[in-house]
Amino acid sequence: MRKFIVLFAALLLLGTAGQAQALEKLWGAVYDEYGNIRTDVDTVTVYTENTTTAATVYSDIDGTALTNPIVSGLTDGVFEFWSGTDEFDVLIKVGSRAVLLEDWSKTSNHRIIIPRGASVGKSIVFSPNQFIAVNVGETAVVPLTTTSNPRLSLDNGLVALEWDDGDESYVQVTFKVPDDYLFNGKFKILTDYDSGSDNPPIHFRVFVNGDGTVWDTAATAQTAVDPAGTAGTPELSTLTVATDFSSLAGGNIVTLQIARSNQDSSTADLEVYYVEFYYDAKN
Repeated sequence: MRKFIVLFAALLLLGTAGQAQALEKLWGAVYDEYGNIRTDVDTVTVYTENTTTAATVYSDIDGTALTNPIVSGLTDGVFEFWSGTDEFDVLIKVGSRAVLLEDWSKTSNHRIIIPRGASVGKSIVFSPNQFIAVNVGETAVVPLTTTSNPRLSLDNGLVALEWDDGDESYVQVTFKVPDDYLFNGKFKILTDYDSGSDNPPIHFRVFVNGDGTVWDTAATAQTAVDPAGTAGTPELSTLTVATDFSSLAGGNIVTLQIARSNQDSSTADLEVYYVEFYYDAKN
C-alpha cells in the first residue's frame, strides 16, 4: 500500500509539472472602426509583460518556434501564438497607426479596433530661446545672447540659433519623454545657411536619463546630417538617433545637443530656426 501511495504521489507531481509547461493558444482579430477586418496588419510584437523585451512564443502546441515580431499570416487580420505564460504586452502596427495592448491574456477582448485615417504621431517643439549653450571645451555654460557664439540672431525675419564658420560649440535642450511614448522617437530640424553653395553639416548627440538610474555621461556622437538646399532656402532635416533610443520609454529625461560640424569645406554660418521631437504615441 505504501508503494502505491508513493507511486501515485510521483505521478501526481509529474502531471503537475507537465501542466506548468503546457502551451495554450492566444489570438486576436484586428478590425477598423466600421467593423471591417483589417487586412493590412504589418507586425505583431509580443513583449514580456511590462517590458520591451520580445517574448518567446510558439506557432503550435508542440512548441514549434515562432518568429517574434510576427510578420506572416496576418493578411486576414488575425494573429495567434502559443505560450505557457499568461499575460503579455502586445504591440500591433498597421501602417501609420499602432496599438499597445498592455497586460493582454487569453481572457482579454480578442476584438481589437484600430481605426483608419489620421496618424498617431505626436511632437514636442522647441524654439531657439529654449536652448542654452556649452562652450567648445565643454567646461562652462554660455548664455545665449545676440553677441555670443553660438548666438541668437534675427535671420529672414525670424529668431534663429546661429554658428559662425569654425565654431563647434553645442547648444542643448532637456525635456521629459511623454508618458504616451510608444516608439520611433526622432528629431526634425529646420535650418538655413547664409552664403556659398554648401550647407554646413549638423552634429548632434543625446543623453538619456531616468529616475534612480546612473547618469548617462557618455557623449555618443550620432552621424552628422548634411542638409541639402541652397542658401536662403529653409531645409527640414531628420536627426535619427541610433542605439541611444533603442530602449527609450515614457518618463525618460532626454538632453539633445546640436552644433555646427566643421567636417567639410563649408565656410557658411549655420542657422537653426526650429527643432521638434516627434514620435508614435499609444492610442
